[in-house]
Amino acid sequence: MLQKWQKRDISNFEYLMHLNTLAGRTYNDYMQYPVFPWVLADYTSQGGSFDVADRMFHSVKSAWESASRENMSDVRELTPEFFYLPEFLTNCNALEFGRMQDGTALGDVQLPPWADGDPRKFISLHRQALESDFVSANLHHWIDLIFGYKQQGSAAVEAVNTFHPYFYGDKMDLSSISDPLIRSTILGFVSNFGQVPKQLFTKPHPARTATGKPSPGKDVSTPASLPGHPQPFFYSLQSLRPSQVTVKGSESPKGAIGHIVPTEKTILAVETNKMLLPPHWSRTFSWGFDDFSCCLGNYGSDKASGAGVQSGPRASACCWLGQRWSGDWRAQSSHSCPHPHFLHAPVPQPGEERILVTFENLAAWGHCLCAACPSPTTIITSGTSAVVCVWELRMTKGRATGLHLKQALYGHTQAVTCLAASVTFNLLVSGSQDRACILWDLDRLTHVARLPAHRDGVSAVAISDVSGTIVSCAGAHLSLWDVNGQPLASITTAWGPEGAITCCYVVEGPAWDTSHVIITGSRDGMVRIWKTEDMKMSVPGQAAPEEPWAPSSPSPRVHRWEKNLALCRELDISVALTGKPSKASSAVTALAVSR
Repeated sequence: MLQKWQKRDISNFEYLMHLNTLAGRTYNDYMQYPVFPWVLADYTSQGGSFDVADRMFHSVKSAWESASRENMSDVRELTPEFFYLPEFLTNCNALEFGRMQDGTALGDVQLPPWADGDPRKFISLHRQALESDFVSANLHHWIDLIFGYKQQGSAAVEAVNTFHPYFYGDKMDLSSISDPLIRSTILGFVSNFGQVPKQLFTKPHPARTATGKPSPGKDVSTPASLPGHPQPFFYSLQSLRPSQVTVKGSESPKGAIGHIVPTEKTILAVETNKMLLPPHWSRTFSWGFDDFSCCLGNYGSDKASGAGVQSGPRASACCWLGQRWSGDWRAQSSHSCPHPHFLHAPVPQPGEERILVTFENLAAWGHCLCAACPSPTTIITSGTSAVVCVWELRMTKGRATGLHLKQALYGHTQAVTCLAASVTFNLLVSGSQDRACILWDLDRLTHVARLPAHRDGVSAVAISDVSGTIVSCAGAHLSLWDVNGQPLASITTAWGPEGAITCCYVVEGPAWDTSHVIITGSRDGMVRIWKTEDMKMSVPGQAAPEEPWAPSSPSPRVHRWEKNLALCRELDISVALTGKPSKASSAVTALAVSR
């Protein structure tokens, strides 16, 4: 991990989390919570009960001034949440934290002026600072103090980095202390102030390698990509081009494409009512049969299924989309194009899928319309019964032996049409014809929240594994929500029934980037790329109460930041395939973005 960090293969955040874990720091223990460095200096322009109000974290500016210069006994560092979780800065549940001595009631954390009152902007800029060249060049000095050779011994004394002996966990053996008063005193100290992390390094920590100079002609404002992490495609949208591909064989299509999986070397896809299973994508789960059964099948071998798709004369161009094409197919990744690209599924040769086992468990739950597979042994299904079923795929010696119902989730009143799951956030989202989206805890299999009613039946949902942002589509309407179900942005993408969204995809960008790139596919055969923009809105505020005899005055205007969805580019399938638009384009049914 040290070598990866030095080579900039991983971010500063990832490396610091790794060091915290090795040093015994964990989210599960407030006395040994992960610690992160203060990376900014300007915050003036930028026990079962709560503590005394004046001692609570209520202002970033006050916390920095106390820890940096005003209070020599204040040795607080930051927590990981300062670099990814804006929600922790707001008192969204209106809890009563008490009042300070000057009478100020505590609520949301006071942000620096440069954050414009927006926690997301504060977190975004804070994360950018953590990953900046300046912090990268000096971070090893902080590591020396917290986890390294300056933590203990003469180097710690010289660096004025010493603490009471009680705070060094490896120096105190509570079992050897017989006096209960001393033992309780030590535990009291640790409970209030925490412990020093375990020492990981006894020699000076090496510095990170410097970044290379930007190449001639490169826009320096464009975020640089790490080695092994290609520049995200949405920084060069105009470079997207369809590619020519040729397919072996000429058998007729079996149906629309339903699931596309880009791997490091191949592109895999299966038809609707079929899903590739992680982590090797060598098996498929199929549903939608007349007897309401479901099947587990093999996928991926030359003899089983998947027609070979080879790059044609324009192999260096970017392929970009998946449309209503059919059958199982796989493409060999021979692209020499430097840009990440969409996957363009040509008409494939249907393969001969070998069924491994058939399950009849789904029969009792009516017609299945959608499925999701967050892990190799967890399959989630739903459909006309309006019940979301979570199944455990039981395996014996690598072979499937049964499908066991772990939990039936009740909440929808009409057919469930789409599912999306995120293991990173332990989140499951279900969308239904009843115009509702429900958030479920994937770990506890319980209800979390219900999104406000959509304008139409929900047709597609997606979750970002980086930010937890939820995307929901109803008719031609596109909506974004945060991980807690609070609205972020929405837009009507087209008009008329042909503009109804059929599939969507969230593009994973840098973790510190608060903007989102959403891709939608519609019945009209168009792929549309959207990006969120932060806009400063002027809205009426609450006027102060006036005396009856006082002249009326207009309500004051206040400013707040809101997200706006902007259309970045439209990709027309007909133009990509034939060179000219068509009046009757086939619907887009599946989307995926490769690295």
